[in-house]
Amino acid sequence: GARIPKLGLGTWQINDEDTIYKAIVEVGYRHIDTGSYYKNEEIIGSALKRIFADTDIKREDLFVTTKLWGDQKDDVEGAIRESLEKLQLDYVDLYLNHFPVAYKVDEAGETVLAKTPIHKTWADMEDLVRKGLTKHIGVSNFNVQSLMDILTYAEIMPVVNEVELHPYLTQEGLVKFCKKYNIMPMGYCPLARAGDKKLFGPEGIYENQTIKELCEKYGKTPSQICL
Repeated sequence: GARIPKLGLGTWQINDEDTIYKAIVEVGYRHIDTGSYYKNEEIIGSALKRIFADTDIKREDLFVTTKLWGDQKDDVEGAIRESLEKLQLDYVDLYLNHFPVAYKVDEAGETVLAKTPIHKTWADMEDLVRKGLTKHIGVSNFNVQSLMDILTYAEIMPVVNEVELHPYLTQEGLVKFCKKYNIMPMGYCPLARAGDKKLFGPEGIYENQTIKELCEKYGKTPSQICL
């Protein structure tokens, strides 16, 4: 099975090479999570090249995740090869189907849903494992129904379902289902989008009374409690 660091660096909206470099070398992150949609794989690749040249950190010390976007599903192998070229890697540790939908841009320039079924995308992703382009495959933003669909035909099971998880969105039913079928629920936005008060009310995680009580009880910060 996959051994994944408990804490990962989500790189959405990080577009500075030095930030990636310092997060790995100085802070100590060993799981780097990106995606083709993030448009920062090249920056991460440059940071990784520097790290491997400047430090004792080796490729096998890191767990690198990237993702397949909705408009890439007609050429899954081409998509991961493009990501690998940008990341300057021979393989990634985990490749995720970012969303359970496919789309394309039509002749009028409009984004429309594409008729690429999940089972075809999954079969193409399984081939990536066989070819050594990724060690593991998984999904992101999949609900129970979409996971049940994959489980009926998968030859290589998803190891991860990466979804939004935090005190305001616990997704208990989905988490329970994932654990039942040995799919690791991997949470993103664990700090409730940095305590976004517009989305989660005037308290946010930093003023939430229950979280404050837990902080006092365990001597931790709100961020530590959420993580």
